[in-house]
Amino acid sequence: RPPVAVATAATAPKVEADPNKPTQVGGPDVPADAKEHYAFAKRLFDDKKFAESAEGFDLFLTRHASGSELKTLYARSIEAAREAVRLAPDLAEGHSALGFVLFNGRLDIGGAAAPYRKSFELGFGNADILSAFAGYAGRTGDFDEARKAVQRAQRLDPLNANVFRIAGVLEYGARDFAAAAGPLRTALSLKPDVNGVQVVLGDIALINGDMAAARAAYAREPGKLSRLRGLAIADQKMSGGAAGKKHMDALVREFGSNAFYQQAQVRAQWGESDAALTALESALSAGDSGLVQSRNDPLLDPIRDQPRFAAVQQKLGFTKNARSA
Repeated sequence: RPPVAVATAATAPKVEADPNKPTQVGGPDVPADAKEHYAFAKRLFDDKKFAESAEGFDLFLTRHASGSELKTLYARSIEAAREAVRLAPDLAEGHSALGFVLFNGRLDIGGAAAPYRKSFELGFGNADILSAFAGYAGRTGDFDEARKAVQRAQRLDPLNANVFRIAGVLEYGARDFAAAAGPLRTALSLKPDVNGVQVVLGDIALINGDMAAARAAYAREPGKLSRLRGLAIADQKMSGGAAGKKHMDALVREFGSNAFYQQAQVRAQWGESDAALTALESALSAGDSGLVQSRNDPLLDPIRDQPRFAAVQQKLGFTKNARSA
């Protein structure tokens, strides 16, 4: 049986191809069409690339399901992942897949710890497993452990753009923006169209007060959701509310309830604290996987000291404020 969601993917909603949502898993682009996406992730499973298969099916669920339907599919994914671990308890990929879907699907921060730790112990020679563990450890504030894992991953696979992307995102979350820029640029040199790098470089420029550089980086981001989020922030600051609203309206129209977290980021940066907090609470109700970023996210700093923000963090299981970490 597939470790994550393969058995349930065939019953998920089928949608038209959307070329505005490019992404990569394990190097190649993932097809936007639901049936082709399913076949792509199933091939990864058949090739015993269980960690990449898990990532592919997590993306499948994010793209092709929403609301209560998404939660149901995630629940089935968790059941499949637990079965995979039971059948192959010494396979690092199975534990990594379980940690991934618990963390991103159920937002079970504490529950994901044990399978991620086990994957780290079993997969010490696997760059992808180590990178996945580093991503989890960094999101939860264990930066020292995350650095150890990602540095070993870099040594194991120095041509893997995703390894360097994770290293950069880790330092960004740790608020060491100068240290973040190097690995992010290395990721771009290895794969110029890698998702999720330009947007972080844009965020760093935004924080450093270089709005022109921030906007330019946001405009180069391949992922449309991240690109719209960045442009909504930059254009509002550079050209006024109407310019930012154009991108925000497109974000809401195209991504809806799957983008509550990004709406919270934009509203926080616009200075609309109540609206940002409401969006963050909506993200929690919807099970928005973006919330795994919230402990460390500098874009949420304008609302970080609010009681409503603290309540969301407590419900998620994040026990420490990033500013005091």
